[in-house]
Amino acid sequence: VLHQPAHQVSYSPDGTLLATCNDNNSVDVWDPRTGDLLTVLSVPEQRITTTAFSPDGTVLVGGDWSGSVHVWDTRTWEERTPLTGEQQAGWQYVESLRFSPDGGLLAGCSKNGLIRIWDMQTGGETATWRGKNGTLRTIDFSPDGRFLAAGDVRGLITILNPRTGAKLVTLAGHEKMVNSVDFHPDGTRLASGSKDGTVRIWDTLTWAELATLTGHQYGVAALAFSHDGTRLVSGSTRSLRSWVTRPRSVLARDRRAARARAEHL
Repeated sequence: VLHQPAHQVSYSPDGTLLATCNDNNSVDVWDPRTGDLLTVLSVPEQRITTTAFSPDGTVLVGGDWSGSVHVWDTRTWEERTPLTGEQQAGWQYVESLRFSPDGGLLAGCSKNGLIRIWDMQTGGETATWRGKNGTLRTIDFSPDGRFLAAGDVRGLITILNPRTGAKLVTLAGHEKMVNSVDFHPDGTRLASGSKDGTVRIWDTLTWAELATLTGHQYGVAALAFSHDGTRLVSGSTRSLRSWVTRPRSVLARDRRAARARAEHL
């Protein structure tokens, strides 16, 4: 048991490190197997709001209230040069940070509806996108790195090209804010959880809605697919639900059936 308040946690990919954000303007790094505190990463006068490990586990990033994104080397815990970019109006309070699957890009979203994407090799900003009249709550890369999904307080999900920042499509269906999005490990589906209490499943080939999952009495705060893709877990204030996902072969069959119906219209 880690006897320390935390408002956000991140595991390293190999499970040997656990980073927790606390209210003391620092990130605590723990050994989750022993509960030992390994190091404290201090950020003077700024509260860290979110963290993320790179896919190879060598980098930990943390976003703070002011909009700064801090970068630490997990082998030495030395802080590297913060990520740069032109000053953007409204860029503050980093809500979420996500690495692309290959670790080459880092995407961040802010409370003021802005997404910024950086090249981790150069530290330079490569793309931006600003939502309309809505705080962004959550982002996630597809497994192949082709898409970046962003959920907002209006209940919309925007799909972007992370290389250019161009909007590809907007998914509408939720009646309240989207708190969490997660791509299936095989990339064929996107799951979204909302304050409206539903989980929605989207086909990433057509971006059509495949299913609406109900059963939570309160809003869905978080969700995630299992690593093998066989289950989806969603959590709300007073409940945790586990859903069995359909095999890829069943999804392909349903797609063929949908195309056949469309051809006969």
